[in-house]
Amino acid sequence: MITASVKRLKYYPTIVTAVSVPVSIALAYANIWSMTTAEIVGAIGLTSSMTLSLFSMLTNNLVGFVYCDETQSKVILEHYSRKMLRKLAFSIVQSHTTARWIVPVARMSQYGPHFIEPIVNKEEISRLQETGELSKIAHVPIKAALSNQSSSVFYDPLVSQFTNYVMKHGNRELARGLVERGFENIKRMQLERYHLAESDEERAKIELNPRKLLHQAVENCRPLLQLTPIKRGGVRYQVPIPVTEKRSYFLAMKWLLEAVREKERTVHFPEKMAWEILDAAANQGKVVKRKHELHRQCEANRAYAHYRWS
Repeated sequence: MITASVKRLKYYPTIVTAVSVPVSIALAYANIWSMTTAEIVGAIGLTSSMTLSLFSMLTNNLVGFVYCDETQSKVILEHYSRKMLRKLAFSIVQSHTTARWIVPVARMSQYGPHFIEPIVNKEEISRLQETGELSKIAHVPIKAALSNQSSSVFYDPLVSQFTNYVMKHGNRELARGLVERGFENIKRMQLERYHLAESDEERAKIELNPRKLLHQAVENCRPLLQLTPIKRGGVRYQVPIPVTEKRSYFLAMKWLLEAVREKERTVHFPEKMAWEILDAAANQGKVVKRKHELHRQCEANRAYAHYRWS
């Protein structure tokens, strides 16, 4: 760790200074070099020793009070990972009892833990009004809604998230325009199929709303399992683990955009996006094959599933 490294490092300039300063003074008296050179050598050694000593004290105070040993004699720094250091700020031990309090790290947020997330969906607000739960949270502080959140009927969280994944270098206007043009292409393709349909039954099966098609495509591309490498006995095994709902949506949209960008560059992005969404909505295409291939690999490695808990 950094504290131990600085503690070891601060002794080297001290030793070098203790040796070099007398030698420099002796050489100055022997007229081999001037007394000014000897003073410069001494000043450099003294400055470096004091700097490293001060830095060692500073890191002791900032990093060293992370863990207190069981004997309660000294405060030591264990080899914790960065993730554990975020969760554990101080470990304070009473001198006469074995009680220990864990003080959590201050969150980098302007809202306290008692603030709740904003509810922008009108359907959710109506449901809370009908069940009477809205009156329970009427006096609870609520976080401010994000700039891209709205209670409009045209607002769709999934479309907004998909637009964020399309966006590059913060150019949201361009990303929104590309997604809207992709929806226009989907609408044109579906209308063409609708007018070419021969019977009313075929027309009833054709979905004309591009936003619903995007929802259907993402649902068809969502993986249920994924592989993670776990090392046991010097060998890394690909262990199947379940995917959380949030990550499954992320992987589905990520794979869709990767499939869009892998297509030929001579075709514009909205057209490629329309093709991929229509294929995925019909449970076809490259992304659905990728999901099935991942599930087959997880099925083949199911013998290693117990390594997840061992």
